[in-house]
Amino acid sequence: MSYYSKESDVRVVSDVVKEYPHMIRIYIYHNSFPINPAPKLIVSRRKDKPDDVDIIRSIRRTRTTIYDLILSNKFDYWCTFTFSAKVGDRFDEKYCRHTMMVWLRNQRRHSPNLKYLVVPEYHKRCEDCVNAKVKTCIHPDRPKAVHFHALIADFNGALRLTKLRTKAGQKVYNATGYRSGFTKFVELYDTENPEKLANYMTKYITKDMPKFGGKKRYWVSQNLIRPKSTVNGIFAFRLEKLIWNRMPKCVTNDFEVMEIPKTSGIALTRDVQGHLLEVSPTASTDEKKRLAAMRKRSREGVDIFAHSPSVCTSISR
Repeated sequence: MSYYSKESDVRVVSDVVKEYPHMIRIYIYHNSFPINPAPKLIVSRRKDKPDDVDIIRSIRRTRTTIYDLILSNKFDYWCTFTFSAKVGDRFDEKYCRHTMMVWLRNQRRHSPNLKYLVVPEYHKRCEDCVNAKVKTCIHPDRPKAVHFHALIADFNGALRLTKLRTKAGQKVYNATGYRSGFTKFVELYDTENPEKLANYMTKYITKDMPKFGGKKRYWVSQNLIRPKSTVNGIFAFRLEKLIWNRMPKCVTNDFEVMEIPKTSGIALTRDVQGHLLEVSPTASTDEKKRLAAMRKRSREGVDIFAHSPSVCTSISR
């Protein structure tokens, strides 16, 4: 329950409910924690360089944001953008960033509703190792070329079918309007698992990835849908009966996560429980054993201010 103390004016948070188009995810904290909404004197804590804790929290927040965006939006293509050495310096991060942003901006001419989520990555091998056709780079200190991974929707540009195929046999297309290198566009079908796609995308968010402007780890279009988060939503939306005796998807030392599927297009309100697709709350013996094993294996502390679904996924395995 959410409440304010008259003496201290402190709000106590016990859970967070996130609403996606196809489900509701609930983070239930084992120990409630307070948030003081009263304004305080801000003390400058500016650092020359962020420490490891700040970096880990930043990476976790970035992964969570990307995870939420992928689960909240439907994308049409999984894309990779590379840069040709004949056109420009693909080792220059500023050049690659500028080229990518210009291309995205130009697509608005024929794709006004273009949606995108873009993440940069370094090549795994340096130029010499690529030319020598060495599988593993033997020069870890040498600069690596930059390329981009992207999820795109509502793209109306011209695509040309190539002879390439993915490991699953899917067709690979090339965007003819991109002349700074080569592109790979792979069509995403309705049967694609969004969580699998999100886990695959977030693996590129690392400590050593390219950061533009010193901070930016990803780009997104402004027309992407974001999940609606409600603090203490269990009480607000009367979800107590739906989560009673339900097995959580994962458990950590600080919180556990529950997922409730819902009918598409139904908004979460106090009287919406009847529209949610109910799952039998009765847990089998195997499920109880799996939960006990998860609790036993969970030794990793999680920052309660930056929820990370990827942590839960790794624990549930």
